[in-house]
Amino acid sequence: MTHLPREEKASVITKLLAAGKPSDSLASIIQKIRDCVGTPTLASTPPEYLELGVIAIWNRVKGLVVWRKDNAALMRPEEMPAHSSKPEHGFAPIHEPQPNQLMLEAAWKAHPEQGQPFQCWIGLPVTQLDKISNTHTLSADRYFATAKAFIG
Repeated sequence: MTHLPREEKASVITKLLAAGKPSDSLASIIQKIRDCVGTPTLASTPPEYLELGVIAIWNRVKGLVVWRKDNAALMRPEEMPAHSSKPEHGFAPIHEPQPNQLMLEAAWKAHPEQGQPFQCWIGLPVTQLDKISNTHTLSADRYFATAKAFIG
């Protein structure tokens, strides 16, 4: 939606709110966004990169860049342990269970010449909750679906 003028963004958000239900799945919400915007991805241009992080403790756990525009290969979940940075003391690496939701965040640079004067980030949850341990782990299905929504 980053490419839409303000009035069209307002219209899309109004349509989404009218069509949405609290029980909607992430896939359903993404499809509704696509239907309202009329494109297969959430923005007219691909982001600069995708980063996996933990909400509210992003810098302590250390986010992991899993895709860059100049390197089209999306990191697979089984590759993450080899690429994860060491977190701060007392925190688990990104590929291990976390106390908060994992988010896949897309980042766009500012491009004033293209009518995009601000840097923009959009994050979507890619977590499954273990109700026994009350920890969050990466859901591969949500991770791949969200990446597809961002980069096609």
